[in-house]
Formats: sequence, structure tokens, C-alpha cells
Amino acid sequence: MAVPNLNVDSGVSSSIKTQCSPAKPCFPYILTIITITTGTLLMGFTLGALVVFSFHAFGCLAALSAVAMISSVILFIIAMYGNKKLMLISRVFLLQSQLSKTQEELKSLEETNKENELLLKNERVNLQDLLQREKYLREELLHAQEEVSNKQIYHRMQQELEALEQASYQYEVEAIKKIREYENELVRNQEITSPFSKSNIYTIEEKDEKEELRSQESPF
Repeated sequence: MAVPNLNVDSGVSSSIKTQCSPAKPCFPYILTIITITTGTLLMGFTLGALVVFSFHAFGCLAALSAVAMISSVILFIIAMYGNKKLMLISRVFLLQSQLSKTQEELKSLEETNKENELLLKNERVNLQDLLQREKYLREELLHAQEEVSNKQIYHRMQQELEALEQASYQYEVEAIKKIREYENELVRNQEITSPFSKSNIYTIEEKDEKEELRSQESPF
């Protein structure tokens, strides 16, 4: 995860923004300037009081002026040495505020991650449904191809059967013609070879009866 930006938007001008940072906050410098200014004024007032009241030999006022000068020196020392602690304290406050912001960002990121996990789960479910649908469609396509192939085979076999029936019909017609020719030739041969045989002499009525029987047997 990316490291969050530690710059704090304090609402001041751009020049102060460039000078202030968590490493160098502005708040201790302001307190230091105020403290040094106050101490300097107190020292000047004390020195002036010492000069004025020393000539008049007012020992009490001189003592008070000395106490004020010592107090101003102590304040100046505290301001100088307390600057680092003030900087650390202000930096701690800034880091705590930035930490709270970072925690809020982390919380929002966790919520976003949960939402993304739910979306990812839904996408996986949708993907499984699509895969099942694709599998079903592939099976249906195979069945359809098998049905089409079976229809084509049936159509081809039907055509072959019709061709065989036609050939059988033609063969039967030709066979009947040849049989008639053979019978007629046999009759003629019998009439020629045995003109006086009763079994081979056909009357017109017997020939007509045989012709009728042959016509009944023929498909025509």
C-alpha cells in the first residue's frame, strides 16, 4: 500500500506551507519569538529601572529591578532550551492527527477491499454460470450435429434404397422380357421339332390362357 502524504493542510499561505512541516512545525517558533520578545522587553525595562533608580538610591526598587532582570533571563533560557521540547510536542500532536487520518484512510480502504471482494465473488459466480452455460450449449451443439449427421445418413440411405428399387425394377422388367423371349423360342422350337406331338400342340385358347396368366404375374 502507498505511504500516505504527511503534509498537513493548515490553511496558511504557500510560503508558510513550504517552511512548516512535521519535522519543523511553526507553532514552537511562534512561541519562541513571543518569549524572546517578552524577555528582551523585560530586560530592557529592568536595565532602565536599574539605571534610573540607582541614582536615587532606592534600594528596594533596585532589588525589584534585579529580580525582574533575573526573571527575564530565566525566561530567555527557558525559551531557548524549551524550544526543542515544544517542537517535539507539536510534532507529536501533528503526527497523532496524521495517524488518525491515516487510520481513517485505512478503514475506508478496508471497506473498499470488502466491497471489491464481494464484487469479485459475484464475478466468479457469474463466470461459473457462463462456463456451465457454455458447456450446455456445446452439448446441445453436439446433439444437433449428430441429428444432422443422422438425417444426412438416412437421406443418403433412402436415396440408395430408391436407386436399388429402381435397378431391381428395371432388372425385373428385363428378366420378364427375357423369360417371355425364352418361352416363345422354346415353344417355337418344340413346334418345329415335334409337329406331331399332342403335348406341344397349342390351340389358340390355350395360348390365350397362358398369355393371361403371364400378364397377371407381370408388374405391368
